[in-house]
Amino acid sequence: MFMNARERFNLTVHFGKPDRVPNEEFGYWSETIQRWWREGLPTMDVESYFHLDRRREWYLLTWPLCDSLEAEDINYFNSPVYLGPIPPFESKILADYGTVKIVSESWGRIKKIKKRMGTIPQYLEFPVKTIKDFKEKEIERRFNPKSPSRFPKNWSTLVKAYKIRDYPLGINLLGFFGFPRILMGTRNLLIAYYKDPELVRTIVEFWCDFQIEICRMILEDVEVDFVQFWEDMAYNKGPLISPKLFCKFVAPYYKKITRFLKEYGVDVFMVDSDGNINDLLPLFIESGVNGFYPLEVRAHMNPVELRRKYGKIILCGGLDKFALVEGHEEIEKELKSKLPELIPQGGYIPFLDHRVPPDVSFRNYKYYIELKTALIMEFADN
Repeated sequence: MFMNARERFNLTVHFGKPDRVPNEEFGYWSETIQRWWREGLPTMDVESYFHLDRRREWYLLTWPLCDSLEAEDINYFNSPVYLGPIPPFESKILADYGTVKIVSESWGRIKKIKKRMGTIPQYLEFPVKTIKDFKEKEIERRFNPKSPSRFPKNWSTLVKAYKIRDYPLGINLLGFFGFPRILMGTRNLLIAYYKDPELVRTIVEFWCDFQIEICRMILEDVEVDFVQFWEDMAYNKGPLISPKLFCKFVAPYYKKITRFLKEYGVDVFMVDSDGNINDLLPLFIESGVNGFYPLEVRAHMNPVELRRKYGKIILCGGLDKFALVEGHEEIEKELKSKLPELIPQGGYIPFLDHRVPPDVSFRNYKYYIELKTALIMEFADN
């Protein structure tokens, strides 16, 4: 029986029996696409070329970290509800050194950008260092959930379309490590946990209430299928904060917001964090989160082991992108070591554990997609 994308997603994440699991990918670095153009990829959308399902990012009502200055920061997926600062901080070019430039952006950060590479920017300054900054930069005013421009003028028209949609629709939020990190920077935040805990608490309590109010306004009009939180709170050896700090500054706010969302019938809560978050996984689960991605393999996030340890949690990703660098044999080994066990159990969407890096050839990626698709169809519910 053929299902539409919404039916397929919901049955998968609720451990039901879809016609097949979603066949999507996490994304691509721009240098990767440029390489593939030279190696034979037509100048068209990669997902369309490979007949992949649309990523969840195409179906998000909110996309917090968009900035009008840089093309790579534009709200590419056209999410209609804006979570950023209103009014925004000033976006402008502060210095241009040929290959790099220094810019300020709408979230109040100053960053260094390499012009010809799609790498993560180097952040130089952040808007909040003290509680005085929080007040003088008018963070609470800039993040007023009632600001009229948070919702588009055609919201009522969109709501009518959402009611008859055939795709999964979600809300994308910033987590309770992620948001203070954006305002303060990683180093400043980690120090503040010990030297200025009241500042951190002020920020996360405010942010939790702000996001709950935004979600309330959305959910009064629209039934959503999932909520996801951006964190990126770990590196390859482990998380950036201890379980003790997580319990103090993060867990209470996940409990509060997931409890609120459940009142509106939402029951899929996924966290996006790179790196090794194994030490935090049980705490996330206790706090109401039941899904995780992209599960970076080289950071010891193995979806097979996680399923065996935690049972029915939603897992997305977990396929080693570096296997695609090594060649067909490693690709086959990677896919066949995970998909035959995970797909039949349900609650798993297979894709690479981050964006495809530019050292992956078009030939290898094509082999990967063909084999992954074949395995998905092998375990499809006929």
